[in-house]
Amino acid sequence: MNGDATSTALQALLALVATDRERRCAQALAPAEAEARSTFRRAAHALRREHREALSRQRAEHEARLAKARARVATAEHARQLRRVAMIADEAWPLLASALTDRWRKPPARRRWIASATNAALARLPARGWIVRHPPDLPERERVAMVADLAKRGITEVRCDSAEEIGAGIEIRAGETRLDATVDGLTSDRQAIVGRLIHLWTSA
Repeated sequence: MNGDATSTALQALLALVATDRERRCAQALAPAEAEARSTFRRAAHALRREHREALSRQRAEHEARLAKARARVATAEHARQLRRVAMIADEAWPLLASALTDRWRKPPARRRWIASATNAALARLPARGWIVRHPPDLPERERVAMVADLAKRGITEVRCDSAEEIGAGIEIRAGETRLDATVDGLTSDRQAIVGRLIHLWTSA
């Protein structure tokens, strides 16, 4: 075998060895590459999950802070409204008795006042032996109409007494029980009235 043939054979042998080496390397590296790809996919999936969880936590924390801020604003606004209503009530309170007395002097309002008082008394007092105390200037026809209405509703033995100390409204007594629908009686519990005013104001 001459030199050229030998060289050609050597080159072929080297190529065969290189090809075999590459094949063996590829076979050896394939599992590692597959594992690397799987590891990368798992890592990428975990990273995306962690990212979503982090965003979710941040969103929840932001919403919680926002809710707390809104609650603080609402609480401050409610307190401001309460202070405003209390201030208005303080300013208006001295005028309340006068306004009620003015309403009593108007016949339609007075009739509604009496009807409201007698309705309340019907639910609370015994059905006989009523004493209705009223201002001296209550018209006779209205007293007669009130007694007649009570008789129709089963209230017997009704007596009407004029009372100088009553300027507006009526007071109904039956035994030891009393329903005070006079101006003084209606305005006696200032705290309860202001509380109802605050409730109506804030509800509106």
